[in-house]
Amino acid sequence: MGGYLGNLLGGGVTLIIYGVAGWTPAILFLAVITALPLITLALYREPARDAGRVQPTLGQAFRALGNVLKQPGAPTWALAVSPLSLCGITVLSSLISAALVDAGWNETEIGTLNGVIIGVAGIAGGLIGGVLIRRFGRSRTLAVTGSSMLVATVPFILIAFGGAPFAGTALAIGLVMFAYTALSTVMLTVSMDYARPATAGTDFTLIVSIAQLASFLASALSLVAAEHLGYTGVAWFSIVLTGAALLLGLRHLRVHAAFLATRA
Repeated sequence: MGGYLGNLLGGGVTLIIYGVAGWTPAILFLAVITALPLITLALYREPARDAGRVQPTLGQAFRALGNVLKQPGAPTWALAVSPLSLCGITVLSSLISAALVDAGWNETEIGTLNGVIIGVAGIAGGLIGGVLIRRFGRSRTLAVTGSSMLVATVPFILIAFGGAPFAGTALAIGLVMFAYTALSTVMLTVSMDYARPATAGTDFTLIVSIAQLASFLASALSLVAAEHLGYTGVAWFSIVLTGAALLLGLRHLRVHAAFLATRA
C-alpha cells in the first residue's frame, strides 16, 4: 500500500501538476511529499540491542547472507520464480508510457493512468492479496492471482496497444495492476518465508534485490525490443514470463510445502 501510495503521489499527481502548472510547482510538490517520511524517521527510536546477543564479524555476516540460498528451494525461488514474476509486469508496464505518448496522450492523461489508476488498483490488490493468503494459503492464492493476471493482460494488450480511448485503457490497466499486486503479495510472502529470524532483513533484501535487478534489465531490454518487434509483440512476451512464473511457482510450493510450512 505504501509503495503504491508513493507511486500515486510522486508519479501520477506530480505529472498531473506538471501538465497543468509546469515544472516548478510539480517539483515543489514532489520535494514536500518526499520530505514527509523524515518526520517518522526523526521520531523513531531503535530498540535496545539484546545484551546476550553476540555481534557477528563482517565475514560471518557475509557468510550468513550467502547461506540464505542454501535453504531447500531458495535458489529456484530467488533466481527464477520471483524474477520471472516481476519481469512479467515490468516488461508490460515499461511499454505503457512510450506507447501512450506515441498515441498522442498528454501528460495529465498519462499521469492519471500511471499514477492514480495504477496506484489505487495496486493498493486494493495488495489488501485483497493479503486477505486471500490468510484465508486460502499461498498455493491457492498464487494460482488465483497469477491466472487472473494472465486473463487480465490479454484484453489490456488488445485495448491499450490498439489505440483505445482513455476509459477503456484505464479500466484494462487497472485490472492488470490489481491482479499483479495481489500476485506480488504472495511472491513477497514466500520470500519472507525464506528470511531466517536471525538475519531476516538481509535475507529478504537479497532475495528481493535479485528480482529487482532482473526487472531493471527487463525494462531496458523491452524498450529496445519494442523498436524491432513493436509494442504488442513485446507485450505478449510479458504473458510468457508471467505464465512461466506461475507454473514454476506452483510446482515450487508443492515440492517444498513441508519446509515452507515450518517457516510460515
